[in-house]
Amino acid sequence: MLPTPGPTKSPQADAAALYKEPGTETDEFAPTEIRPE
Repeated sequence: MLPTPGPTKSPQADAAALYKEPGTETDEFAPTEIRPE
């Protein structure tokens, strides 16, 4: 499951997404390669 940007369906899912979101550290390098939206 990929952590979706923005608010999630549940507060604990949102916290889990923030806790293990790879996009937070890779976003500055190549956001389009990890998340082509």
